[in-house]
Amino acid sequence: MNDLRFLRSARFNNALKVASVALGLTFGFGVIPAYASTDSNHEQSVEKAQSLTAAQKNEIASKFMAYFPQIKVVEVSETVFEGMFELSLDSGESVFVNKDANHLLVNAKHLKVTGPGQIVDFSEQRKSDGRKALLASLNTDDAVIFKGEGKNTTPLYVFTDVDCGYCRKLHEEVPALQKAGIDVMYFAWPRAGMQSNTASKMKQVWCADDQQSAMTAAKTGQPLPEEKRNCNPPIEADLKAGVKLGVAGTPAIFLEDGRQIGGYAKAEDLLKVINAK
Repeated sequence: MNDLRFLRSARFNNALKVASVALGLTFGFGVIPAYASTDSNHEQSVEKAQSLTAAQKNEIASKFMAYFPQIKVVEVSETVFEGMFELSLDSGESVFVNKDANHLLVNAKHLKVTGPGQIVDFSEQRKSDGRKALLASLNTDDAVIFKGEGKNTTPLYVFTDVDCGYCRKLHEEVPALQKAGIDVMYFAWPRAGMQSNTASKMKQVWCADDQQSAMTAAKTGQPLPEEKRNCNPPIEADLKAGVKLGVAGTPAIFLEDGRQIGGYAKAEDLLKVINAK
């Protein structure tokens, strides 16, 4: 079993419960309340309970990667919990560890109660910050874009699979999104991998002279044009980028600020989230 699969396994999660008791912590492994929210100024509002040097952060990361050599730590962050640190992984996931990296909390959320019925989700905000940087690094010239109407359009990043039922339903909402000034930018994420028939179809879409028509044809079961010989579509690069963003299924929808909307929704519901401040 590879490291990431082990971290997500029931066997490992059972071990985590033991680890949390050993640390004297009471984190829950459950669903975040529906009223959970994020705070864009979380970096200023979190009171630091500790202060680490760059060398100390590197030491914690090195200890963790010695236990899990296939996982790369991209950032070590301090938390308000004494003796506990948040590791941001190259998979887009986060793990909380002690300074020796031999006690871990996986799938835990760092929440702060700011008032009656009001919760700030620091973990999600940190993920959004990381996703924002990853989205900004994507080559949008390689995306299949359905351009929105008007001058000041809003980008919507969508990782898609042309054979995915909900991706096809979402595609039916694209004209309404375009009318509302949304640029729907498609990135390839064939769920069955690069050797699948779906990946071959997506290569044909990306290599078509009219990518938009080819995308619509693929999502409605229509014939596709032959793939160009000298075309080098970004299917594999998109797939890897999606993994880093934490994509686990399609459609995966992201806003420019790093927020992940989730999966399929009607245009009117998507617009409510897009326009929410």
